[in-house]
Amino acid sequence: VYDARGKVIGWKGTLAISELKKCVAADPNHGLAYRSLGVAYYMLGQEKSAVQAYARFVSLAPDHKDVPKVKEIIANYQKRGGG
Repeated sequence: VYDARGKVIGWKGTLAISELKKCVAADPNHGLAYRSLGVAYYMLGQEKSAVQAYARFVSLAPDHKDVPKVKEIIANYQKRGGG
């Protein structure tokens, strides 16, 4: 069951990334799309790409309610030697 669930999550995450990349290509200033892209990358274990998307979200939507949590994710990644 776990393996099947992981495959479904992976497929959905891959599909989400594909669609979100189209979204940000059409509107590079769509902050929430970058937040969602970060979530999708994180789901697939692509932490570096997730943090890059999250950083873009923070720069585009600095007053969004999720920014403090996203900044915490970025800081934790950097403390572990990422970035």
